[in-house]
Amino acid sequence: MIRYRAARRVGHGASFLQGIVSDVERYPAFVPGCREVRLLLPAGAARRAHVVYGISRVLSFAYDCRIHEEPGRILVEGERGAFRRLHTLWRFEPAGPEACDVSFAFEADFASPALAWAGTRLLEGAAAGMLEAFRRRADRLAASSPGAC
Repeated sequence: MIRYRAARRVGHGASFLQGIVSDVERYPAFVPGCREVRLLLPAGAARRAHVVYGISRVLSFAYDCRIHEEPGRILVEGERGAFRRLHTLWRFEPAGPEACDVSFAFEADFASPALAWAGTRLLEGAAAGMLEAFRRRADRLAASSPGAC
């Protein structure tokens, strides 16, 4: 079982940051290890997505997930594929007009020992860099669209 938790204050508004995390189709452009995201059910209370994660075609794994979103919170739960259990929770707490306390909690248990052997280090590294990847994305988007955050 992989478990990772992180929190930090980010210099952007909560709704701006939540919008970046919610935009799952853009993940391959900036999330380390994310190779593909395809929305299976793009709208509604619980969106569904197919995700491919890995460092190459040989070392990659796929899974489907449900994305539940409400103000200040995004929950991602694995449905089928590489994981027996996948649970990711993002929280966005406003900390002033242009700041937000973001927390990220990730838990995963691979469906097979072979996948666990091959994928654990990859996922641990990706989880450790997740908040920073989203902060950098927010900085780039804010710099290219002043006033957006």
